[in-house]
Amino acid sequence: MELEYGFNTLNPHSETKKHIDGASACLIIKDDNPRLIEWLAYHYQVLPLRNLIVTADPSSSTSPTSILDRWRKEVSDMNIIEWTEEDYRYNKFQGEMVVNWIDDNIVRAVKLLINRQYAFYGHCAAHFKKNNATWVFIIDVDEYIVFNKIDTKSDPRKIDEVDSIMKLSQSSLTSEQRYGIMSGMEKDSKNIFYHARERERDSLSQDFFLREHEAMRLRRELPSSTHVTVLEYIDRIKEDPASPFHQNFCVIMPRLFFSAVESMSEDELLNDVPQVFNQKRFDTLTYFRHAQKGSFPWNTYGKSMIDVSKASYEDLVPVRAHKASPNCQQRNPFENVYYSEALLRVHHYLSSPEVHLSRKDDRRSSEKYVVGAKVDYGTSYEARTWFKAFIDQVGVKKACFLLNNVDLS
Repeated sequence: MELEYGFNTLNPHSETKKHIDGASACLIIKDDNPRLIEWLAYHYQVLPLRNLIVTADPSSSTSPTSILDRWRKEVSDMNIIEWTEEDYRYNKFQGEMVVNWIDDNIVRAVKLLINRQYAFYGHCAAHFKKNNATWVFIIDVDEYIVFNKIDTKSDPRKIDEVDSIMKLSQSSLTSEQRYGIMSGMEKDSKNIFYHARERERDSLSQDFFLREHEAMRLRRELPSSTHVTVLEYIDRIKEDPASPFHQNFCVIMPRLFFSAVESMSEDELLNDVPQVFNQKRFDTLTYFRHAQKGSFPWNTYGKSMIDVSKASYEDLVPVRAHKASPNCQQRNPFENVYYSEALLRVHHYLSSPEVHLSRKDDRRSSEKYVVGAKVDYGTSYEARTWFKAFIDQVGVKKACFLLNNVDLS
């Protein structure tokens, strides 16, 4: 039986079960090998990522295999699988037929990407479920998961997040906001009125401020990723009724966009890092300026994590990037996800113009890059703590090998 978006019905009995430990992830990559080097090491340290399925977009001109082979060779507790379209049973003909009527190249490309994502993420999550995994993360190679620690200088209150979208719906968008809202699939500005109405309705609910109060209690106790991994923390608070991990099998994490404003002053450099490492080669160590927290422009929709051990196979058809399952308790990846309540967030990096614009993608324009590169509503350093911890864990020699930015073809 074929599903609508070009992939076959999941078969829960097609592979032999084996238990796997650690966090898992499903990753689609297209000509972003320089980012992959940092992404792997970061999440190996922070989640800790131990199981990964990667597929390269068929239109890619480069392959991630050489980078993944470094990890297969040097890291014994990391299981990496590469898939092609055949492995996740993507029906290319059917996927293209769904979007044949669309004339706009950008809209058509995004629709095709979404069809492919549904196929890959669904089969990837099912594979991990069959092998007794728990949390699976659905993020891109330019995104990094961080504890959402409180910053009294720039954090919004929950009511501020409602006011922000209400004001956006009532006024004309600035040029910066237009670039920071357009997804390519559709002009999301058309949806702002819907988002605003839903958040306004939520602000009138009886438990609106109670939920914020309970979330802030947990946020005040968030650990440093240097000492506690994401999975260790989830296990620590999973029985707390206020925890999003208590009963939910999927959680949407808000995103925070990081621009290309670069300011590597002496006080921003990490201390006690061997000089062999050039810190400017890593997005998480170079870019600290971000968009307005809790706002829609630039941050847009959140990203997903799903505990496949608690999900049914029906919950995994399809699996989406912005809302892992149709049966998630959170109905919408924007208006039902508040930055002020989140325990985890996803940093989304624009990166350097060389890295960002090197990939052939109609959604990545130089005009949009110029505007996005200047976004600056505050500074955050949370993501950079992984680097020294990773070097300490694997050793300088192995870290040099894994983080060596060569042979990217």
